[in-house]
Amino acid sequence: MDLKRLYSLAPHGLKSVLLNAYSAALYLERYGKSFRNISEQLESTQWYSADEIKKYQDSKLRELVQHAYKNVPYYHQMFNDLGLRAADIRTVNDLKKLPVLTKADIKTNSSLLLSRVHNANSRGMKFGGTSGTTGSPLRVGWSRHMRIFNNAIDWRQKRWAGIEPGEPIVMLLGQPIVQLDKTKPPFWQQDYVQNFLWMSAFHLHADYMPMYVEKILSFRPSAVEGYPSTLFEFAKFLIRTGKKIQVKAVFCSSEPLHKHYRETIEQAFGCKVFDFYGLAERTIFATQCREHAGQHLNFEYGISELLDEEGNDALGQEGVLVTTSLENFGMPLIRYQVSDRTMLIDEPCACGRAMPRMREVVSKYEDMIYRVDGTAISPSILTHPFKLIESINQSQIVQLDAHSILIKIVKADGYNKNDERQLLAAFRARVGEDMQVSVQFFDHLPRDSSGKFRWVINQTTKKTKHLHH
Repeated sequence: MDLKRLYSLAPHGLKSVLLNAYSAALYLERYGKSFRNISEQLESTQWYSADEIKKYQDSKLRELVQHAYKNVPYYHQMFNDLGLRAADIRTVNDLKKLPVLTKADIKTNSSLLLSRVHNANSRGMKFGGTSGTTGSPLRVGWSRHMRIFNNAIDWRQKRWAGIEPGEPIVMLLGQPIVQLDKTKPPFWQQDYVQNFLWMSAFHLHADYMPMYVEKILSFRPSAVEGYPSTLFEFAKFLIRTGKKIQVKAVFCSSEPLHKHYRETIEQAFGCKVFDFYGLAERTIFATQCREHAGQHLNFEYGISELLDEEGNDALGQEGVLVTTSLENFGMPLIRYQVSDRTMLIDEPCACGRAMPRMREVVSKYEDMIYRVDGTAISPSILTHPFKLIESINQSQIVQLDAHSILIKIVKADGYNKNDERQLLAAFRARVGEDMQVSVQFFDHLPRDSSGKFRWVINQTTKKTKHLHH
């Protein structure tokens, strides 16, 4: 039995033991000497000039490509097929000699994209699913170094907001902290190792919100982190009831932070929102400084290109993100095309950092889903059931009415009834057993008139009341 399954079945007291044991293991891995060394380095490199940034990325790219050609079968074969040598990629501009890597390429060649060196040492690699907000999740691998580096980048953005490791933080994310059918508090668990208060996002409706407020106030957090739509719902309650939770910063990601979301959240928590953007593929991490003018592309983490539909640089216009990890040598992804669109910001940031910036991604917006009792469910929470099922090429969630949801699926080879049972069980655990959930199969799922794919569609009118209150 895996840890997640054991946690879901455990009584509340044992859940606390399991969570803190897991957190202690993560802490030992992510906060040691390597973390301190990387963090010290990042405090220096954030002030690099544009020329220093270019030299840094060119040097790291050469190192990555040499490793990929020597140790990653997919790239060894690709370079040979193209008649290229690793030495032909010397600068970021040379990346255009290589084709774009798509999700389909990764799905087809996942084992060939693993480094022989890292994969031989299974302790060094960990695997997980992408968020799947486009309806087509991936299974990706991260080296131990990548996991530490990712943590260090995350804490650098928290330092930009004035938050240091060890300060108390409330987490309102997509993990099922307590059973969904639980009707009495606590709806949370405390991580004593990292000083996090993990709170269930599935119980955030009017009956229970006063209990959340009471618990958060007694916890006295320095910051709150969560999905924008979840924080927006909670912030509206705080304002409506005249309550305020004062913190130093709010962090959010995984969904677009709409203007009215930001204004409402900042009013309720008495501080600025730091909106960040990252991928499970670990190719890009973009964070906000105190200027809140777009998002800084952490150049040490990866290389980001912005291309138009013809594959040329999208200069001064919106384009598709194409990204290259500079740190994940365990499963290097070079020129990986992200489904999101954005624009680069040419002007220097008033914070003094020469790190490039992009506008906040707006193409991740999905409709909200509502449980039968009216509780809003973030689309990011709904991605979890799909993460580890690799036999789905594409999916789409349609809320037909207050009591029924249709999951549309384009099957891949190997899809079976067990996959379906697993998907439905995990899905109902998030939307409630009183929601009718059905599955229907399609050969393909269409995009809308703008060319965007809507992963979640809510056909009820409830979303208008909640999103534009």
